[in-house]
Amino acid sequence: SGGSDWLYSGGLELNVIPKFFQVYFPLVHSSEIRELYRSNGGSYFRQVCFSVRFRFDHIRDIANFVQ
Repeated sequence: SGGSDWLYSGGLELNVIPKFFQVYFPLVHSSEIRELYRSNGGSYFRQVCFSVRFRFDHIRDIANFVQ
């Protein structure tokens, strides 16, 4: 395809609530990834991600959480 052999993306992750809730803001992409986002009509805000992490010490903690 004539593009780079490397795909990369990097950004900034903010720990809104440390070890529980994070927000990721992408800052740089390889040209292939950037073109993929553009071809899908995605705005910058559709690239922003968040994560919520739960800490379970034992498998039974997960079962209790799900119930």
